[in-house]
Amino acid sequence: MQEFSYHLRIPKDRIAVIIGVKGKIKKELEELTKSKLSIDSGEGEVSMAGSDSFKLFILSFLIISLLLSLLFIQKGANFNTIQFFYYFLLIFNFFAAYTLSKIWTKWKKVGAVLVVTIVFLTIPTTWDTLQNYLPSRPPAMVSVKEVEALQFLKKQPDGVVLSFNFDAHLRDRFVEPKPLFAYESTAYVSAFSGKPEFTADTVKLEILGADYKGRSQTQKDILAAREPEVFKKMLKTNKISYLYLPKFFKFSIDNELYGIKRIFENEEVDIYKVL
Repeated sequence: MQEFSYHLRIPKDRIAVIIGVKGKIKKELEELTKSKLSIDSGEGEVSMAGSDSFKLFILSFLIISLLLSLLFIQKGANFNTIQFFYYFLLIFNFFAAYTLSKIWTKWKKVGAVLVVTIVFLTIPTTWDTLQNYLPSRPPAMVSVKEVEALQFLKKQPDGVVLSFNFDAHLRDRFVEPKPLFAYESTAYVSAFSGKPEFTADTVKLEILGADYKGRSQTQKDILAAREPEVFKKMLKTNKISYLYLPKFFKFSIDNELYGIKRIFENEEVDIYKVL
């Protein structure tokens, strides 16, 4: 019978995660995949051997996905660390289904009752999850008029785009689906226009540990400036090429006096080019 093998090298301080207390996790993984795990704690090497290449692949996937949640600890959003663990749970559920089928086959009626009971108990949490991720209507949107403006901006020469900072208090002023600029801090202007924004998607910046608050304050200061020379200097210093301004914010200044020119306007958006 042909034997297959996989080899992994993992950080030494994470070897214990694979072994478990008194080798419990190692033993369970071996039983689930009908394979043999050899672990060198000194070198951080993990070898897997067995006659079923598919099960060995699944075993290596389980080990890697388990370690992901332990190696990449995100400071900004702790829950994202938990989300790494979903990959492990997804694959592990196939083994759970396989085990349930074995219980049903081996214990017949008693097994069938047990399996149906277990599946039934998962329905409330599954239904609640579906309600959360599949609401009757989307929570946010980018309107047709905004898409029109962003498509126009996309056709312009390259340059940095400045828009208003995200303000969480705006959420309460709209009904669903809310405009995306009022729903969450995202980089949708950049995504649709293909141009970099001065500051955007502060959620991701927080996760990455980026020091963005100085730029965020500069963003506010530029759009709040009412002295023409100060306004023009700040735009030049920060290399701003375009202003993307939803009309909701009611931004209104003398274009020429402030060194900008309106190049696009519709019912919802104004776009200015810095001269």
